[in-house]
Amino acid sequence: MSFQDQDKPQFFESVSVHVAPWVHEHAEAIKEATRLKNSGDIAAAIEQCKASIRSHEKVYGSGPSPAKFTNTLRDYFKLARYLGDARRFIEAQAVLGGRLRAAEDPQNALDFSTTPMDRSMVYGEMRKLAAKTGDYVLALKYAAAEMVAWNQGLVLQQRIQELPGTPIEVDDLPRYIRTYCSRLESRFTASDFAAFLNSAYEAAMGEWTRVNLQSLEDQLAISSIEPAQGDMDSDPGVADDC
Repeated sequence: MSFQDQDKPQFFESVSVHVAPWVHEHAEAIKEATRLKNSGDIAAAIEQCKASIRSHEKVYGSGPSPAKFTNTLRDYFKLARYLGDARRFIEAQAVLGGRLRAAEDPQNALDFSTTPMDRSMVYGEMRKLAAKTGDYVLALKYAAAEMVAWNQGLVLQQRIQELPGTPIEVDDLPRYIRTYCSRLESRFTASDFAAFLNSAYEAAMGEWTRVNLQSLEDQLAISSIEPAQGDMDSDPGVADDC
């Protein structure tokens, strides 16, 4: 094509894209769950979420698969959030615990490098739920796992330029970390949190992929505070702070 021809209108044949009916049905089902929640009927919204997930998963069969896990993950997150809004915290935690186990199943991974990212997203939702219950100790534990898992994924995907600089400084931490620490009344500060992450990194010989996430949670040393109760007032301003 000459430069003179580039300004002439080009004509192309129309292309039709076929979308399976279940895709539309699932989208409408999730919209209905949102509508129910916004109208104040949280119980119906929860049941709508559950029904949508069940019908969506049937499309992929009974066994695990990357497509099934990935395409239903955000629906499970919505379900957990709605359960949290209904103060059904134990059920919400069970939903997220199931997604964490599923994220660790190799059969659900697109490839080995996506598993840490999937785990990080689940830990992020667990963090928000813990903050909503007022358990900021648990929220910080999940926050540490969330951040380290994400860094592990960046390494495996060779996105090294996106890794945080080390040592990690307080100003490098997400705002919600500082908020959670402030709720602990100086018993554990953002500086303590940064020092903890740096210590874990150094103990792993400067390799994020060598940090054991379970050990990370277990080793986070914070002075004990009153454990969260199911009837505690939620703190949505903190829980939804990403």
